[in-house]
This record gives sequence, structure tokens and C-alpha cells, in this order.
Amino acid sequence: MSSISPLPGSTPDEMFPALSAAQQARVLAHGHTRKVTAQETLVEFNQQPSKFFVVLQGKLEIFRVTDNREEVFAVCGPGMFTGD
Repeated sequence: MSSISPLPGSTPDEMFPALSAAQQARVLAHGHTRKVTAQETLVEFNQQPSKFFVVLQGKLEIFRVTDNREEVFAVCGPGMFTGD
């Protein structure tokens, strides 16, 4: 029995790619750094993200809600980004 492959670009690693050090420096030139605390929410559920986030240290957990339950969908580590 064969398994079905995900569509290209649909896995968390493809949806949240890592930036090179040079790319991170270019982004930083147009933004600013800030520390976030554990459990801090950057974008509320059902809200359109209005900011672009690049993880410099630590991790950022991306949640999705299924059947009224939150579950971790992806984890962004250093160099990875989210937002439009």
C-alpha cells in the first residue's frame, strides 16, 4: 500500500523556511528585535498576521485549532520566519 505524499510546499518545514545570516541581516535592517516571554501570544486565533517574525533564538510554536482543541502545527527555530 502506498502512502499519499503531501503537496509541495505544504509541510511545516516548507511553509516556514530558514533564512541565511545575510537574509536575516537584511530583514533586521528594516525592523527591530524584541524579546518575547514564554506563553506570549503574538497573533490571536482567527486574526490576520500584520507582522513578519524571524526567530533569532529559541523557538516559536505555531498552533492550529481542530475540533475546538489547540495543537502544535509547526515549531520555528532560529532563522525561520512566519508572517506575510
